[in-house]
Amino acid sequence: MALRHGGKKVGILDVDLCGPSIPRMLNVGRPEVHQCDSGWVPVYKDAQKNLALMSIGFLMEDPDEAVVWRGPKKTGKAKLPFTGF
Repeated sequence: MALRHGGKKVGILDVDLCGPSIPRMLNVGRPEVHQCDSGWVPVYKDAQKNLALMSIGFLMEDPDEAVVWRGPKKTGKAKLPFTGF
């Protein structure tokens, strides 16, 4: 956040499969995430697009539930391409 307040563009990638916390920490809620040909498009926290976010938590049906992904589903999500940072 200090970098953002210093005028820098910042991207945060939250790939903690066991407890993605960035959406809650930054009070983002449940934004709609879009996918394009090159990967998932990040969510911007501010109108100036200086803080880009992407979290596994955005892809979950209920962000308050525990993530129970095993085997191919877990490794498949971990390899998702992200774009726009």
